[in-house]
Amino acid sequence: MAKSLRRAALCALLAALFLLQGACGAPEDAEGTLPARPERVVALTSSLADLWFSAGGKLVATTSDLAERDLDWDTESLPVVGGAVYINEELILAEEPDLVLLSPTIPTHVQLAEALRAANIPFVRAKADSFDEYLALLEQFTALTGRADLYETNGLAQQTRIEALLARVPQIPQERRPSYLLLRASSSEVKAIAGGHTVCTIAEDLGAVGAADSENAVFKELSLEGVLALDPDYIFVVILGADTEAAAAALNRTLTAGPLWGRLKAVQTGRFAVLPKELFHFKPNRRWGDAYEELGKILYPDIFG
Repeated sequence: MAKSLRRAALCALLAALFLLQGACGAPEDAEGTLPARPERVVALTSSLADLWFSAGGKLVATTSDLAERDLDWDTESLPVVGGAVYINEELILAEEPDLVLLSPTIPTHVQLAEALRAANIPFVRAKADSFDEYLALLEQFTALTGRADLYETNGLAQQTRIEALLARVPQIPQERRPSYLLLRASSSEVKAIAGGHTVCTIAEDLGAVGAADSENAVFKELSLEGVLALDPDYIFVVILGADTEAAAAALNRTLTAGPLWGRLKAVQTGRFAVLPKELFHFKPNRRWGDAYEELGKILYPDIFG
């Protein structure tokens, strides 16, 4: 993180001195010629919309998942071009965007990239599963919007806060660090997540270790027996989708109603937690510091409580 801070400070200084778009370079995963100041931007997830707003940008359209969130931005009049997964290519192209923000991991977004290339519409594949990824994107986006001040406010200030929080984490030998298992529940299924997720990056920064990896049987076919075999110190759940009641029912059906559930160490010690959706399913963006502190309170209540 110290390396990111030095690079961030240099870029902020260049932006302040030269006021040049791209002083710190265009987004690394961009295609096409990006306009100096994009004016017709489409963001294809609510998290990307929130990030672009945090960089001082404006949008001409976004996706319906933005309506699930209680954000500060005035977005009620924004046209909707589909959901975060099921996007509508015709509606996107009809907006005549000069920049599209999309995910590199959602299959429909990957497919859309071909249509954008054919139409000569620039796009950025943007992923912010860790704070460092977020900080790099914010740096690049504020270069496009000309708002270096927001890079300081929404980026470097968050970094300072996170570093202060991490300085309070106890130094624990590897073999004694708390273990966790991350589950993602939707209306149709419950899956175990092995690394790469926002929760995983924060938990591991806070000194916790994943109880399993993607090669473990628990990830191939989630079962209560598999979870019990791992018996993690903590079990975290993030809810996917708008129907939280249906997701809770799927979680109950898959795990919590089973006779072995009460034998889990995390359940017996009260260390089973459904995490706030706004911080841990959606990307926290300007609230990365809140996300670190929230998980810190769960892992180390005596220190962060």
